[in-house]
Amino acid sequence: MTTEERLARIETKLDTLCKQNDYLQKQFRDLSRHVNEEIGYLHEEIMGLEQLHQDHQKRISVLETQSKILKTLGYLGLLSLFTFLVQMILKFIGG
Repeated sequence: MTTEERLARIETKLDTLCKQNDYLQKQFRDLSRHVNEEIGYLHEEIMGLEQLHQDHQKRISVLETQSKILKTLGYLGLLSLFTFLVQMILKFIGG
């Protein structure tokens, strides 16, 4: 094989490698863009979930407060009923 033939083979291989490199770089750029888009979507989802979690925490706090208020009102209602019954008994006894 002559030097010119060797050079031609090397140039052909080099040309093939350059084309493969270009193709792989394009594939890498496309994949990177796709991954970055997915990361963006996931970030938005996470932010939405964090906001939803905060909203639920606030709602839980409100419900706990309402529960305490209702429990207190229930006790006051029982106390009022008890007071009413005692007054009625005292009326019947006292005449």
